[in-house]
Amino acid sequence: MGDWQRLLWYYGAGRFFNPRPRWLCYNVTRRCDCKCLHCGVSEPETLAEEMSPGDLRPVLAQPFFGAVHTAWLTGGEPTLRQDLAAVAGVILEALPSLRTLGLATHAIRTQRVIQQILNLLDVADPDRHGLFIHVSLDGIGETHDRIRGVRGAFDGVMATLDAISELRRDYPGYRLEVGLNCVIQPENVADLSALRELAQERGLSITFNTVCISDQIFNNLEREANLAFSPEARRQVIAFLEATARMVSPGLAAHYRQIARMLEGESRTRRCLSLWSTIILDPDCTYLPCPTASALLPISARGRDLEQAWQSPELKAARKRIELEFCPACQLGCSLGDSLTWAEWRQGGWKT
Repeated sequence: MGDWQRLLWYYGAGRFFNPRPRWLCYNVTRRCDCKCLHCGVSEPETLAEEMSPGDLRPVLAQPFFGAVHTAWLTGGEPTLRQDLAAVAGVILEALPSLRTLGLATHAIRTQRVIQQILNLLDVADPDRHGLFIHVSLDGIGETHDRIRGVRGAFDGVMATLDAISELRRDYPGYRLEVGLNCVIQPENVADLSALRELAQERGLSITFNTVCISDQIFNNLEREANLAFSPEARRQVIAFLEATARMVSPGLAAHYRQIARMLEGESRTRRCLSLWSTIILDPDCTYLPCPTASALLPISARGRDLEQAWQSPELKAARKRIELEFCPACQLGCSLGDSLTWAEWRQGGWKT
């Protein structure tokens, strides 16, 4: 997607036209072998049936998915799926415009994660598909261990990053990329600058998102008291985001500055385009409008004409409700990279 298209989408999508999605986010499982302080996605009451590759194939075979250029395998922890490569194979085969397959992983279990990456490389066509590994890293040393609820979690991530570096040397014909993602929360405020420096030292991109407290897919509303920032922590996070905004591309900088303003008490002003750019499917192929409103209008994609559902009055009304009721308080960066405001475009556009 070029910057002109990002500009057009920001001002036009959902207002003058209703495009087909360009991103697919498939939560291949709700299972996870971490016990993160900020996430309840794998609690027993949230677990869902996991579609087999064979059952997934007719869903993705619809022309509706023809414009998808990036597909994410996420969860839960997607590497727990023993048939992950078969799932990826269905996605790669079904989506003619696909250029990038993403894997979002905690990366703690190095041997398992690397084997799954090798399996994905085996089913990908290096002439058509790149593979992006998005690694969760929320602190340095014991901070990350506490947040993830796993002893040795930080060392596991470091070992996995080293192993991926070796894979990149061993597979020179493949576009294998890796980046970090950090969930900002009270437990890691003191580590944020060190995380940014670690990413710089390793030559990796890193994105920062504040913890989303919700009774929806993240299922962490009961933990709100422990996840809320103190006034001092809030000031530190604001200062960090403002400093980081001076180091990154205009689109990402605008996101960080917006989060900082929201932490100061303002409402969100920048549109989120994920309601039109991204289709999120749960393990059982239930469509979720967005993470903060995942239960608002659950639609099963099995045996369903998704083009008709995507354009339906019911989904149009749900999107409008989400924009009015959920978006103003949402600090997530789900639609990073799929849109640009005029000011962001003039300042240099979207660059990773």
